[in-house]
Amino acid sequence: MEFEVLKDLVRIITRNKIKNIEVLGNPGSEDTKTEELYNKIASGEFQTDEQATEYFYGTDENRDKSYKKLRNRLIRQLINTAFFVDVHQPLFNERSKAIYNCYRDFASAQILSLRDARQASVYLMHQTLEQCIKYEFIELAAEITRFLRLRYSRSVGDKQNHAYFSKLHKEYELKRATEMMAMDYYDNLIDYYINKKSPNSAVLELARTYYETLLPLADQVNTAQFYFYTYIIGIIRYMADNDGAAALLLSNEALTVLQARRNTNRGSLLSIVLQKLEILTLLRQFDEVEMAATYQYCLQLVEPSDFNWFKVHEVFFQLYLYAKEYDKALEIYALVIKNDRFITLQGNIRDVWRLYAGYLH
Repeated sequence: MEFEVLKDLVRIITRNKIKNIEVLGNPGSEDTKTEELYNKIASGEFQTDEQATEYFYGTDENRDKSYKKLRNRLIRQLINTAFFVDVHQPLFNERSKAIYNCYRDFASAQILSLRDARQASVYLMHQTLEQCIKYEFIELAAEITRFLRLRYSRSVGDKQNHAYFSKLHKEYELKRATEMMAMDYYDNLIDYYINKKSPNSAVLELARTYYETLLPLADQVNTAQFYFYTYIIGIIRYMADNDGAAALLLSNEALTVLQARRNTNRGSLLSIVLQKLEILTLLRQFDEVEMAATYQYCLQLVEPSDFNWFKVHEVFFQLYLYAKEYDKALEIYALVIKNDRFITLQGNIRDVWRLYAGYLH
């Protein structure tokens, strides 16, 4: 099978002219304007188009047109380069590597299909589907099973594969639709909750309806993402009812379930943990050992330059204030304002730390 795929690929490459792929960092291109533009943006020297235009083209009457061509060339090179990103780095965990590789291979298989490399495209779709099922990439699995279902429907004498992928496609389309429903519920509720600023009867009723609709479906859908949406909506439902004890129990249950699932992403875990910390703050339940352990756990879920890193420290800052651990709150504050990314924070996200400085003072 693999050799037939290899022949299919060789045939396509032989038949089609191979174009030199423009990617950033090609040997001999280090001194080009695109490379220089990239370096000056990366270093922070250029903050606007105007600065870059002035630097490269000065008073040239065609400066705007010339700069636009340069900028678009760099954009295209960066997009091309994205296909060759090295995922064998600490910031890529196994799931991150898998989703990057799956989407890249899915795109490659689609291109091969358009080029009439049928065997190669089907082979690559099969390989990608295995990873999608393993890591619960539901949306991509639905697209791949649809592709394979259609391919096998046109194959003479391959009814078995057609029947198999027809069934699998229906299963993943149902999972996709149900996950989408859960996501819609979550978005609607969060939007309403944030805009209203405080829990009220309308939020409570909406959250209760959503939670009671989703909970019976959780075991059937059986994906980490669906469980996350269901649990977070349930927690909001109890918080809107001022039932912190029930919300705390549900957040503990959510962590038990989601931590045990290999496909739970770090963002989902972090959301539940931060919600739990806010509940503990509300209930004025402070356990020094648990707080320290939870802080270390949260740091494992974020990168120092991420927005979520700042959110983690904001939640812990508030927690330590309410616990009257003012020295620890001061340590958190100092850590945040010394972070290299602090100056890049915008609006309220940065202003709130100015207010915290006042509280500490």
